[in-house]
Amino acid sequence: MTRPGRATQRAFTAVVCTGCADELATSVLEALRETIGRCRHGVLVRADCMLGRFTCAVRPTGPGVMVLLQPCSTDRKPTGPALWVGPINASENIEILCGWLERGDWSQRILPATIGTHADWMRRSPATN
Repeated sequence: MTRPGRATQRAFTAVVCTGCADELATSVLEALRETIGRCRHGVLVRADCMLGRFTCAVRPTGPGVMVLLQPCSTDRKPTGPALWVGPINASENIEILCGWLERGDWSQRILPATIGTHADWMRRSPATN
């Protein structure tokens, strides 16, 4: 992960979906608390299921913690589209997520397929919940 003091100055809100996650959700939240604590304008929010129980049960990307990143201004107004990241289902994925957040270059193209393909599925799936 990035050293303290080197984290992005871009404002964002990271929403962690813990509705159907297991004990890994605790690890993700702890890592994100530390990471976002180094990001001057970062906010961490914990939420119950954001996709809906049916959607989560049938998602082709598998189980794991989902994170929704909303880039915003310092007064919390959205400045771009929200980005889905996940599922986070292994400790190496937590490290990748934290580094990605700290760098502030939030292109999903640079995320590995293991945690970046859910966004493609979300764009193609109808609102069924």
